[in-house]
Amino acid sequence: MGTLAFSLVEGEPLDVVSVDKQTGILTFINPGDARIQVVDTSSVYETSTATFHVHIEQGVNYSLSVAPKSIPAIEQTPQHIVARGTKGEVTYEVTDGAEIVAVDLYSGRLTPLGPSGRATIQVSDSGNRQYKPTSKKVDVVVTAVQPAELAYAPITREYEEGLTVDPQQLSGGDQGTFRYSLAEGYQDKGIVSVDERTGQLTVHKAGMAKIQVMNALDDSFTVDQREAYFDVTIEVAKRTQQIQVSNESYVFSPNKIIQPVVNYVKGNLAYAVDESDQDVIDIDPATRLPRIVGVGDASLTVTDDGHGNYETSETTFTYSVTKAAHPGLAEKTIELTYSADPLQNKVTPAMAGQMGTLSFSLEGSSDVVAFSSGVLTVNKVGSVVLTATDSGGDNYSEGSAKLTVKVNPGIHPDFIVKSINQVYQSDLCIALDGDLVSGNFGDLSVLPHAGADPLVATYDKANNCIKVGKDGSTVFDVISGASENYLASAAKLLDVTITKANSTLAVAGNVRAVYSPTGTQLDSPTVSGAGGVLTYSLRSGSPTDVVDVDPLTGALAIKNAGATTVVVTDAGGNGVKSGTASFSVLIDRAENPATVTYPETVYQPGKQLIPEIKNNVTSVTFSQYDESRDPVKLLDTVTGKVEIKTAGNYHFSVVAGNTRNYNEHRFTVEGSVKKAPHPGLAKTLITVEYAPLKKVALQSQLPKALGTRSYSLGDEKTKAYVEVDPNTGELTLLDYESLGKTTATIVVSEAESDNYLAMPPTSLLSAPSVTITPPQPGHATRDATLAPIGSILDSNLNNAQYTNLKETEVHFAGVGNVLKLTDDELQKYGPGVKFVVSMQKVGETDITKRKAVMFFALRYDGCASEVNILTLPTLLQNKQSIEMDAPGACEFGTTNRYLKLIAIDNTLTAGDWQLASPFVIYRRSDRFFSPASFGGTYVGGVPGVTPSNLHEWDRIEFSISK
Repeated sequence: MGTLAFSLVEGEPLDVVSVDKQTGILTFINPGDARIQVVDTSSVYETSTATFHVHIEQGVNYSLSVAPKSIPAIEQTPQHIVARGTKGEVTYEVTDGAEIVAVDLYSGRLTPLGPSGRATIQVSDSGNRQYKPTSKKVDVVVTAVQPAELAYAPITREYEEGLTVDPQQLSGGDQGTFRYSLAEGYQDKGIVSVDERTGQLTVHKAGMAKIQVMNALDDSFTVDQREAYFDVTIEVAKRTQQIQVSNESYVFSPNKIIQPVVNYVKGNLAYAVDESDQDVIDIDPATRLPRIVGVGDASLTVTDDGHGNYETSETTFTYSVTKAAHPGLAEKTIELTYSADPLQNKVTPAMAGQMGTLSFSLEGSSDVVAFSSGVLTVNKVGSVVLTATDSGGDNYSEGSAKLTVKVNPGIHPDFIVKSINQVYQSDLCIALDGDLVSGNFGDLSVLPHAGADPLVATYDKANNCIKVGKDGSTVFDVISGASENYLASAAKLLDVTITKANSTLAVAGNVRAVYSPTGTQLDSPTVSGAGGVLTYSLRSGSPTDVVDVDPLTGALAIKNAGATTVVVTDAGGNGVKSGTASFSVLIDRAENPATVTYPETVYQPGKQLIPEIKNNVTSVTFSQYDESRDPVKLLDTVTGKVEIKTAGNYHFSVVAGNTRNYNEHRFTVEGSVKKAPHPGLAKTLITVEYAPLKKVALQSQLPKALGTRSYSLGDEKTKAYVEVDPNTGELTLLDYESLGKTTATIVVSEAESDNYLAMPPTSLLSAPSVTITPPQPGHATRDATLAPIGSILDSNLNNAQYTNLKETEVHFAGVGNVLKLTDDELQKYGPGVKFVVSMQKVGETDITKRKAVMFFALRYDGCASEVNILTLPTLLQNKQSIEMDAPGACEFGTTNRYLKLIAIDNTLTAGDWQLASPFVIYRRSDRFFSPASFGGTYVGGVPGVTPSNLHEWDRIEFSISK
């Protein structure tokens, strides 16, 4: 519910497991038991504590390996079975073929007993605190040979990274000079490379090769040279451990790329997601890594192709993605207009930060709005404050915020006003009851219309009736006043026609039409009871600009909206007296014909748009519904000019105002700002100086991201030098080339954003390029210069500040491939590694004249009482070095740490030589440590000291004169 903090329970052993305080990630140190405490601190809930138990068992030593051996039946030089990756005391025993070969129990020395054949040796490792005892069997082939014949045993080995192998000569002696090379047809296969002088093979990949050996002899032999061949078979390695991936749980983060922690990787990894789970996790096309797209459980498969050097391995694992905390719902105020229309009195609000559907609640009650299923129904004018709760959708938890709803009075609905046609009576007052006026919500206001004849009729407010004065026609404006929920209405015309009581001339109703600017012709109503010729004219005093009247036909031509009265005069005849009658002509205003159209455009920040307004007969006013959510800002309410803020769709309320001939027209205009094409990235060149595990913020050196970025290496070959965080682009420097600068290309992709379309992965030509240069003096923990034949490096970690530091690993950078020792080298030096550096004569700039020099590195770490400057000669003599990745820590007491570097300079000619580029040796561990005068600590930290898992690094120079 809150913030979690992890720690070892007080009093628990510190050498079993360590735990990251924030993430809870466990680092296993040694077998044993320990308890971890978890404290949950929250500002809302009480602090709670829980503990869990960690039990670590001894591991299986999968690294124990023994190479098969071929020896001659007649011993010429001592031969040994050599065990690698041992953890404890090693013993050797013949389990099959005891009549063929004997083996020394402790040294592994082989003694052929005469017969040729195959024997089996069991190698047993007693293990240590961390690893169980284990054993392996290996074949020894004893071959009968002719001593004078130059012969070599075929070599068959499983592939190992950094593997080097010595040729196994069976007979022929070591007279003369030897030259080794790949036989014809095998030079370009890249399986192995061979040292021309020693025949030592460096394995590059699985496959088959053939080696040619040329032995040049002197005059004491009957032949000038001898020739031999031997086959080399590098088999696809069997995996001692299949790849492993732990099931993990993540909090939803849109498009976050996950870099799974895969153990025992040997080649390229390919991920796949179960088809039914791809709405939770999919595979990012740029980085080819899992990517979070939803919430739930997803089953994934990862396949390691082994680079063709190891068996393919595949495993399935599960990732669970849980809902994220709501990012925050913004408070909002909305203004609504009251309407009784069930199609218009409902609204579904949207709020900034909304991730799902809204529901509403209210403390108490309100008659302003009702709510159900995220929909507000307007009941009356007023204001109310609601609590809006966002469901969070599929991917987020709920979130709440205030929603203020203000309901303003609505436009009065249209109501009915009927015409009055009556025969004159004295003292007649016609009531404006529901038969004449209906549908009004406010009190009525009745006023004479422009040009009305007050002699015909007037409005009696006290009695709410039309009081008749004489025969004729007149017009009133009827207005429904403002009410609780409505504004005052627009005026409705009430036409009144009063005919003479004794008149035979009658008009069949009034004329009503809608204004048209084209001068529409209207017929007069039918006139009955006439005895002579009829003539038509506008009544004296009536408006003359509403219609034109044809005096003979009575045809009407519309001029403007309004009301007027036409008098019909009968000349009389045929016994009928002359007379007059009248009728009203009402020309209603038409709807304002204005239209508004915004041009289509693509996103361009700050760009301004002006809509096209057509058929505009009066002023137009624009208003914005919700500026906070619209992608444009309304700059001018008259012209409709807007400024683009983001991409998206928008809509405005437009009011085309009323005129004499047109009613006000309210309508909505819509527009769209399309997403712009991504502008891409300009080529960025970055140069960084190497330091072990140095972090480089690539993101800060690139243009600001427009969408969510992902990062990957442009060339898999560079992953030995740099790794890149797929989400942040942060680089971690791992190595640099021994010959100088190292360049890595970083491919950048950007997902579609609010304003831009997706940017496809950058091409290698435009992708950011990072050049790693060798370290300069003064930046390392120590700048060291080796003696001509090599040196012993006394670790800086041997000082008092690091007394409590335990396990470390030794790594090298700037030396190319770090190689395993051959069996013969392992016998000569003990456990260690070797690497080749490039040397050049002082002042020489021609890189073709550089020479390779081999270095052997031997590590001596252990308890200070056993490993110190006085005991080192004995340790060297007894070959008691340890592997570079061994813990090398004293379980009880202080640890001393030393490195022995031995240079083999037999390729150099006379002159002064120096390294073409310095190399680096560094020590690290999985746990973060803070050095201090009291010996340092893993937990708690030290004021002013940043904990680090990089404990020291040396910049190494080397020079020699020949």
